[in-house]
Order: sequence, then structure tokens, then C-alpha cells
Amino acid sequence: EDIKSLAEPLTLTTIKLYTDIIENFLPTPAKCHYLFNLRDVSKVFQGVYLAQPKLYEEREQVLRLWLHECCRVFMDRLISHEDRDKLRLAIDNCMDAGLQVRWKEIAGDDPDMVFASINLSNPEDDSAPYEHISDRKGLKAFMDQKVEDYNLQFKKSPMALVMFKDAIDLCCRIMRIIYQPRGNALLIGVGGSGRHCQARLAAFVGFMRTFQIEISKQYKHREFLEDLKKMYEVAGTKGNPLMFLFSDTEIVEESFLEDVANILSSGEVPNLYGSDELNAIRASID
Repeated sequence: EDIKSLAEPLTLTTIKLYTDIIENFLPTPAKCHYLFNLRDVSKVFQGVYLAQPKLYEEREQVLRLWLHECCRVFMDRLISHEDRDKLRLAIDNCMDAGLQVRWKEIAGDDPDMVFASINLSNPEDDSAPYEHISDRKGLKAFMDQKVEDYNLQFKKSPMALVMFKDAIDLCCRIMRIIYQPRGNALLIGVGGSGRHCQARLAAFVGFMRTFQIEISKQYKHREFLEDLKKMYEVAGTKGNPLMFLFSDTEIVEESFLEDVANILSSGEVPNLYGSDELNAIRASID
């Protein structure tokens, strides 16, 4: 009953928070990506829907999950400590007004909450529930073991990763995104900051295959479309979980970006398949 009674206050509080954000976090030339829309509100609840009823039986647990999802959807887009502190204050005020609870009461001594679908006691569990992980030492040991497992499996391209706190947090955040339907993220950072490695590790931990194109001198739009067909075959026809990793150095032609934009917006690339190819795909699915 406690959790049922949260339905309306959580919805209204999220809408109030969204309204505050679009009023106070406006795009500027240095922050041109500060663009928020109602899709962000839906992503908050998409994260909340990952909760399994048997694990979330207390009001505080649901509020902690909701707070975490708000931080991931809105705060991860902010680029300065000043903006993040400002957002924390806005969330705290919205929680106080709509839910009669404060940030500190929910987050406790762990402001950087970690939620992930991993089972610390059984690393091979591919159906672990999405829950709060408070055991930081156990999480670090789990990640170190996964890096070791990755390097054993991919001996030709091992990753020399040191899994410190921020690296673990980033890996869990990428996992959260790629676990969601049509989840996608733009990782921004200086070269060598570990974006590729963290994305590969997140896919490995989530039992997904990583797909990346290989650039050569002859690689043009036709070759890119052929690679996309291979990707669609694995993810669509065979139904295997897959993460497509695409970096700025692989944008040989601007048309690549148009195709990626189509994949993100509708999931389809216009005129990718001929009619005979489509018939063959339908036959293989049937």
C-alpha cells in the first residue's frame, strides 16, 4: 500500500522537476546539449519499471531507485560541478514539496548510488535483478574479476583497466543504458579516458557481443551498409544481444551519421535491404 500510494506523488514530482530543469538549465554555446524533453521523463520511469516487486517492498527503496534514475537521466548530462550541485538542490526541493522526504534521508552516506543488474555472489548470473549495490568492496572485486575474464577470452586485444570508483560507476551507468530497450548513449571525453574499454566491459558484463566497424582505405558508404546488415542479422534475425560501438574517428562520410540517426530514431535504415533480401530474412525468421 505504501508503494501504491507513491504512484501519483512520484509522477507529479517528476513533472515538477522536469519543469524546473527546462527553466533553469538552458542551452548555451558551451552547453548546447542541455536539451531536455518529455522523453527524458519517460526514461526515468523506464528505469523505475526495471524494479522487481519482490525486491522493492518498502517506500524508501522505490524512492532511492527513482532518485537514482533522475540522477542518471538528468545529472549525467551536466558538465560542471556547479550545475550538478544546482540540480541536487532542485531535486531536494522537489522531493521535500512532493514526497515529504529529503535527498539525505534517501541517499544516506552514498550520494553516488550504484544500481546494476549484477549478482555479486554469482558473476555468471545473466538474469540478475536491477537493484541497489551498497557493497562497494564486493563490487570492485566483481569488476576486477570481469576484467580478468575479458582478457582471458580476448587474448588478442586485452584491456589494462584499473577499476577505481569512478570507472566502476561509469561501467554500471553504461550497463544500465544498454540493458534498456533501444538504449543508446553518447560518451564524451578526451582520448585515452577509457570510453571504448568501459563500453566493451559493460557489454561483456551484460553478456552482450560488441560490434564495431573496421575502417580501411576503401571503406565507404556501401561497406558501412553491409556492416549494418551483419549487425541487424545478429541482433534482429538471430535475436542475440548486441552493442554497436561507433566512434568519431570512424565517420568517413557524413552519410554514416544519417544512418546512425535513423537507427536511433526509428530503428530502420531506409533502403538497406532489397526486396529479395527481405523475403530471405522473413523466411529465416519463420
